[in-house]
Order: sequence, then structure tokens, then C-alpha cells
Amino acid sequence: MSIGALDFWGYDASVVRRYAEFVAWSQAPIRTKPLQDVNFKWADPLFAMFRLGYIFLPQPGNFRVFDVETPPLPHLLLVSKYRVRPNRDAIFEALREPDFDLRSETILESEPEPKPVQSENPGRAQIVDSSTDALTIEADMEPTRHLAHHRCLHAIVGVQLRFPEVFNRITTWQPANYILRAVPLSAGHHRLRVEYFSRAFEIGKWISIVSMFLFGSAIYRFRQG
Repeated sequence: MSIGALDFWGYDASVVRRYAEFVAWSQAPIRTKPLQDVNFKWADPLFAMFRLGYIFLPQPGNFRVFDVETPPLPHLLLVSKYRVRPNRDAIFEALREPDFDLRSETILESEPEPKPVQSENPGRAQIVDSSTDALTIEADMEPTRHLAHHRCLHAIVGVQLRFPEVFNRITTWQPANYILRAVPLSAGHHRLRVEYFSRAFEIGKWISIVSMFLFGSAIYRFRQG
């Protein structure tokens, strides 16, 4: 935390349910209830989805750094192959299937529209702008269709997914691999802007503003009286 590095489990006081479920399952598959804290026993190859690149093991007075065996995935990934699984347990089982490849396939919870079509040319996608609250993506698709999925920051859109409330005004995003986000893309040029929005935060903000106004008004009347 002192050097501002991104940590796999994060530093939030709370953990979003889907992310907690996935991480807890990766370390103890028989566990059904996610925990606030997880005892990491091994680096699951599926952690490549979160772009995990290094493991730090503390030692007396120092620490050791290890490269993970499975190279991390890029921030954006274009794929045309997918599977549909209806619920969490079915998705987790599919992620463990021997023929599932994170780099060429994704698991959705419903059929995408438009449906991706396999092609030798995967197209191009890049992040052109990012901040703590928004992510702008540009993509160019050939006359076939593809699927793009990315990860999000734990609380805001960006780098590590913690499945926040994400809304897009252009098209419909959907869960991918249970803890990622995916969007079906048709042929042509696309510019997507994803913004983080939390209803709970907005409600709390306005409650605080109104409360401060009423409190200030009460103090003013008290002094006037």
C-alpha cells in the first residue's frame, strides 16, 4: 500500500460478492460462502484473468519475488469463441475443463447479441483514456463479429475487476467468466465509454448534503434566536 501497487486482494474494507466467491473457490473449492479474508495457498492459473504477474513471499527482514507460471492476460482481449453457463457453479466447473482456454474463449451467462463469429483476424481494441471513474475503449472489427472483455478496478472501472455497478450508454455489457465484463461487437469502428456509478454512493451523497444543510440551518436559527 505504501508504494501504491495494486494488490490481488485489494485494500478495501469490503469485497464485492462475485470476486470474493471466485477467490474463495480458487483456494478451497468446497467452500460455498465467501470470506472477508482468504488464506492464499497457491496461485491459481485462472488468476491470469486479473493480470497477476508476481507473487511476493515475506521472509525475515525481506521478501522473495516469484513470477507466476501462467502469463497474465492483457487488459483488453478480443475473442470469438464462447460458452454459455447458467449459474455460478456451472461457470466454475467450465473454467476447470481441460479444453477451456482463457486466451481464446470466454464463458457467458446468456447468449450475446450480436453473436460472435470466429475469424482469423481478431480485430483491434485499445484503451484510449482511463481514470478512476471511467474507461474509454476504441475497437475496430472486421466484417465478422467478436467479443471483447476487460477487467475493472475494485470499486471503479479500470484494471482489476471486483464487479462494480457499471453502466454503458451505448451497448449492453454482460458478465464473462463470472467476474469479468464482456460486450458483443459488430463489424466496424466502436468507441465505448464505461463509467462507474453506484446508486448507494449517490443516495449517501445526497443524504449527507441535505443533512449538512439542515444542520447548518439549525445552527443559524439557534444563533439568531
